[in-house]
Formats: sequence, C-alpha cells, structure tokens
Amino acid sequence: MTFRLHDLADRIEQTLHTYRPLPVPAAWGAELIFPHYGGLSLRNVPHSIAALLGAPLPGSAPLDEQVWGGERPDIQFDRVIAFLMDGMGYRHVQRLAAEDAEAHALLADLTDGRGPVPLTSVLPSTTAVALTTLWTGAAPAATGITGTFTYLRPWSMIGDMLRFAPVPGGSPADTFVQWGVKAEEFVPVPGVAEQLAAQGVTTHLLLAHNLSGTGLSRILHRGIAQRHTHMGYSDFPLRLHHLLRQTAGQRGYIGVYHPGLDTLAHAYGAHNAFTAGEIKTYLRHLRDMLADPAVRDGRTLFMLLADHGHYDAPQPINLKDDPPAAPLRDALHMSLTGDERLANAYLRPGTLERVTATLAEHYADRLTWLETEAALAAGVYGPAVPEAHRHRLGDLVLIPRLGWKLRDPVLPPLPLVSVHSGMDAWEMLIPFLWQAL
Repeated sequence: MTFRLHDLADRIEQTLHTYRPLPVPAAWGAELIFPHYGGLSLRNVPHSIAALLGAPLPGSAPLDEQVWGGERPDIQFDRVIAFLMDGMGYRHVQRLAAEDAEAHALLADLTDGRGPVPLTSVLPSTTAVALTTLWTGAAPAATGITGTFTYLRPWSMIGDMLRFAPVPGGSPADTFVQWGVKAEEFVPVPGVAEQLAAQGVTTHLLLAHNLSGTGLSRILHRGIAQRHTHMGYSDFPLRLHHLLRQTAGQRGYIGVYHPGLDTLAHAYGAHNAFTAGEIKTYLRHLRDMLADPAVRDGRTLFMLLADHGHYDAPQPINLKDDPPAAPLRDALHMSLTGDERLANAYLRPGTLERVTATLAEHYADRLTWLETEAALAAGVYGPAVPEAHRHRLGDLVLIPRLGWKLRDPVLPPLPLVSVHSGMDAWEMLIPFLWQAL
C-alpha cells in the first residue's frame, strides 16, 4: 500500500534537493540540503500553529500550502498538538516504512493514509538550535543560538547551549544561571508561548522532569501557562493521554517533547532494532490514544515531527593531529565552535585563502566549506544576522560529508556513535505528519 501523498512527498523532496541559495565547493555538494525557511522548514511550523489557532505571529511565515496536499480542513482549529520526537529523520521514517509493514500501517493510521512529507531542519541541524527556532518562530540568525557550542564574546568563552554552561572544564549544567545570566533574556526575540498568550491562547508543555527548569528550558518555554512533567518513559504516554483528554474542547497549544530516539541513536547508532523499536512504540502509543473518542473534539490538529535526523559518523577528520591540516591549525584563533558535523572556524586575518586551499587539496572528498559572509548573505541562517550575533559564526563554515565528523584541534571528541548537525539529507530532512481530531 502506498501513502496517499507519496508523489507529493517525492516532489517536495526534489524541491529541497535542488534548492541552492549558494554554490558549495565540493564535487559531492549535491548531497547537501539547505534549510528552506521560505515555507518548507521547521521554522515555518510554529507560524502555522499560531495561524491555525487564529493568533498569527508577527511577520507570519506559515508552511507552504502544498505540504497539506490540499486536505487541510478549512476551519480555525481550537487546539493544536505538536509532538516532537528528537532525532526522527524523514529518511529514517521512509526506510522503516519500506522495511516494516507494521510501521507503515501505523504511519498510515496516524495520518489517515496520507503518510509523511519532508521539511528541512535549520542550520545547524541540532537540538538546541532547532528547538529555539520551534519555540520562537525565528531562524538561528535572529535567535543567536547558532550551534550546540556557541562563542559568547561578552564572557570570552564557548558555551554549551544544551547544558547552559562553559566549554570545556567540567562545569555543572546551568553554570551560567548560577553566574547570574538570565536565561529568559538570553535570546532577544519573544517566545511563541508569550506571543500566543498575548492573543488569549493557553500553551501547555509536556516534558521530562529533569529537563524542566533548566537554562535551555527557560530560554525555550517562556510564557507557557501549564507545565506538565513525566518521571520516566512508562508514565510518559499515560501523562500525554491524560493531558489530551483534559484539554479536549479547549483552546490552546500543546507542545510535547520526547528525547528517547535521539538518546538511543547517540548510544547505539542510528539504524538498528533499538531505534526502530522506539519509533514504532511511540507511533503505536499515539495511534491508540488519538483514536480515543475522549481526546477527539472535531476542532484539534495533531502534528508529529522532529528537530533533525541521524546517521552514524565513524570516520574522524583529524584536524588535531593530521599533518596536512597544519595550515588550518595555525590559522585558528581558538577551537572550532558549532558541532562536529558543522563547525565554525575563526581565522587569523589573511589566512582564509590558505585554509580553503588546504581543504581543497587534502580533504576534498570528505570536507567542504562555506565562507561565512556568503552564507549569511544567502540566508542559510535565516534573515540578516544582527550585529550582536555576528561574532558567533566565525569566518568559515566547515561541512563534513555523511559518515565523517570533525576532530577539533582543541576540544576532546564526543563519545557518540550517531551524530547530526550537518547538511546531509539524513540529518536535514525531517518528517511532517498530521491528523485532524
């Protein structure tokens, strides 16, 4: 059985593959996917959510109408539920549906036969950056969260945005909060929940208890009226089912975040029985709870999506010890920032040409780059970056090929099997699934 929107999904994917706001200096550059902020990206999802609730965000930029396949109900919804499964890439879902009849059936049930269509993540395709966009509606250029490891000039250090703490040094999570940094003011754009609240829409959040109240949560979840937590994975679907029954018939936005797949992929690899089991388990939970008449009110839209995908990267690009990388090491002001799969390099004046020549001569089969100024002008981080954030992006964006990750000249490597943040389709393409309840 083929999903009803199978042909549309293929056409959208082709659009995303051919979208090229600037050239990439690599023979394999066609493998890369750029974020499509103009209607086919994660950034457009919160704008659609607000518009569906009759409370559009300023500068409203909702999803392109084609993603609905001409089937979106022509009503203003009272309730929107967005379930984000961290790390569940579009290609992963495609592969699972092709290889597993039960998974295919679950996806069909959850979408009334439509199946998933692809969107892009943001740049870089990583959780701290993507979730900040999801909860503000702003692209990374505007939020200033430009990588997991972001250079923070006021403190002359690199910050881990997931842990809201300095890198390196072993500082505990939320050290910046202990230093007096106000996480609620760290991102200079308002939160989606704040903007919805101003228009009379209540936002609910379901989140693991250990993530609630962290520095990153304080950045993301400003303005949320009702916070609900779960203590583990067994109570999570029960808590969600209760929340959906409790809010049926009410006006509001319900945001749900589940990190389990991302955790498993980092530990075991992207494609195995563990990750497949995780996806199927939660597709099954969602299918069953959404079929309950007590959660269906005829005025609700359910969305299932992800922040990024995953793929194993067992091969290091050793910029720390590799002799041909010496010109790059010598040119760096400091360690790389960003992520292992997409990094920002800060270069001494006059060294850019020598560095790119080194990359072209010795690493052309596995590493390419974008000059930061050109990338900003092309909008790959979104609209023009505020001057206050420009220093967070360096001079050169380094982009490894699929299966490769950067080994930094200074910082130690991360002990992760599967990773993301890069621009390959496995990381950049995310699924968008929906059902009217």
